[in-house]
Amino acid sequence: MNAGNLYRRVFKPARDASGVEWPAGRAFHAFRHFAASIQHHHGKTPRQLCDWLGHDDPAFTIRTYVGEAEEGLGDPSFLDELIPVTLGTA
Repeated sequence: MNAGNLYRRVFKPARDASGVEWPAGRAFHAFRHFAASIQHHHGKTPRQLCDWLGHDDPAFTIRTYVGEAEEGLGDPSFLDELIPVTLGTA
């Protein structure tokens, strides 16, 4: 997976369609934090997250990417209501 391709073809259109204000120059990084936290919440191991994000150290990944979720953000199931999923469209 090429990060530039993912950003250009998937993330940027989704971000623009959402109407959400994203921090300038930090939107994709915010997405990485969010995605890693969700994956951790659903049982991915620190090693799996580390490899998925391209890191060398699982402890760094947990400290950096998962910490916010451990601070009481709650269950991510609320996203099911916020983000409608339409299968078969890309």
